[in-house]
Amino acid sequence: MADNFLVVRHGRIREGRAGSLEGAVRGDATGGSQGYAQLFALIGDHHTEPVSEEASAALIRVVA
Repeated sequence: MADNFLVVRHGRIREGRAGSLEGAVRGDATGGSQGYAQLFALIGDHHTEPVSEEASAALIRVVA
């Protein structure tokens, strides 16, 4: 898995790529950034349901 962090609807943050909680982890599928990006995924179908306020706040916390 390339995503470092996964954010679920109710605002829980899950570790995606092992070791991401301890420090920077080099990703392996970063769309041309040569592995120097932190990747985040908001879990859900956001075409049919908007991102929840809890998930949005959690994403801000983990990025900050």
